[in-house]
This record gives sequence, C-alpha cells and structure tokens, in this order.
Amino acid sequence: MCLTEAASGTEDLGHLSTRKDRVELSSMLKRKASSPAAATAPPAAKKRNIKPSSHPDAPSRGSSVGKGTRSRTGIIEEVNALSGPDFNNRYLKPDGLFNSRKENSTFNSLAADLPPSNLDACFDLIEATSRADYEASSQGWHPRRKRREMTEPEMRYLLATEPADIAGGQPTGFLSYMLTHDSVPSVPVLYIYEIHLKEAARGRGLGRWFMALAEEIAASVGVEKVMLTCFVRNTKARRFYQRLGYETDECSPADRKTRMRVVRADYVIMSKRVGS
Repeated sequence: MCLTEAASGTEDLGHLSTRKDRVELSSMLKRKASSPAAATAPPAAKKRNIKPSSHPDAPSRGSSVGKGTRSRTGIIEEVNALSGPDFNNRYLKPDGLFNSRKENSTFNSLAADLPPSNLDACFDLIEATSRADYEASSQGWHPRRKRREMTEPEMRYLLATEPADIAGGQPTGFLSYMLTHDSVPSVPVLYIYEIHLKEAARGRGLGRWFMALAEEIAASVGVEKVMLTCFVRNTKARRFYQRLGYETDECSPADRKTRMRVVRADYVIMSKRVGS
C-alpha cells in the first residue's frame, strides 16, 4: 500500500504495510522474543503493543497534547465522533487542496458511507499492487483481515475518480487514513493506511496530491504528525516519502539479535511533523 515516485517524476505503485499489520507483526515478534532462542533480544524488541484507545501513554483529559496541537485532550475522540459531512465541513478548507484538482472528482468519506462498489474497487487495487509484497513478508497476505481493516468505523477515505468512472464507482486512486494516537511518546496523529493509484493515473502528480491533502487535513485537525508504514524492501517508496520530508519515527522497530541470528525488521515506520 504505498505509492512510489521515480526521480523522473513518473509514479509507480509499490507497497506500504498498514499500521494494523505492523501492530500485529509486533505482537508476533514479541511472542517469539519471549522464547529461549530469543532471550538475548534487546529491550527495543519488546516494545509494548497496545491499541491506541487504551495506550497508557495517551494524553489524559486536561493535559497538553503537545506543541502545535490543541492544548486539550480528547481531540481524537472528538474528531472520530463526527459524521462524514460534519468532518468535511469542519476540516476541508474551501480554498484548500481538496478542491484544487480539476481533472478528478474527489471525495472524503468514512468507510461506512462508501458504496460497496467503492470498497471492492479499493480492495482490488490493494491486491493488484501489493499482494506480492505481502506474501513475501513475514506478515503474509490475509484478504479477510484486510477487508475488515478497510471497514473499521474510524477509517476515512480520500478518493479520486475520473469523470467517466463516477457512475461505476471506480476510483482512479485512493488514500485511506485514521486519526488516532501513535508514536513514542503517544501523540495524536493522522495515520495513512493505504495509498494506491491505477496504472493509468500514475505520473500525473496524484500521489503527491493525496499526501499533501492528508498533511493539510492533519494540520487542520491539530494532530502532531502524519505517520505511515513502509516495507523495507520497497526502496522506491521510501525514497518517495523521504523526498516529501518523512523520516524514520522513534517507534520504528530495530533489527533483533537472537542467539542464532539477526532478525531484520521488514518494515519501517515513518513520520512527518505538521503544523507549527
């Protein structure tokens, strides 16, 4: 689930591992680290893996959520309680990026509000561009789990549709994201789960537009970072994100040394600070 863009300016879809996938992988690695064969794993490999809603480092009510964000907590809960239209009215600027792309019809919607045909088309894009990368990773490819993740109540979608495809509900490209708590220490973030384009839509700046729009939404909401997860093997994707200002996040996993071998992390968590 990741978009890559070559230096020449042409875009190519690669793979970006989702936040939930890497959370589940982290749990699996922790179980392995508790076995005798992994007794020498460094402390960093035993990082807690707790859902954002119950994360012990999440800001408590009445505390600051950090520089550049609102000095009150509950920002994530407040935003996720909004309906799709209310969210759009509050956080999509009329003169912002959302309405700037004239060659596409654009939509921002909660997963629950998307027609099944849209979700099916998004899943097909994920499978076409990323299945091989999943299968080559320690996570594996799990279609049912992926579909469940895609329809989580707080998942939101940015879709771009060619005028000729509107009736069929077929997106030219999409980016899915969730507003949640993450990083170390835990802070409010916009986490990008997926970004995919049809082959015919590549090389036209759509991927960069999606990323810029996600950052604009993040700044408007008042979170600290935009985060994403990328497979290590996808070097083109990593370079694309680095050119956009993304760096390895503090919570990105390190390689683990066991008694018998070094277990290489097969994904990297990247982030970029937004706002002031």
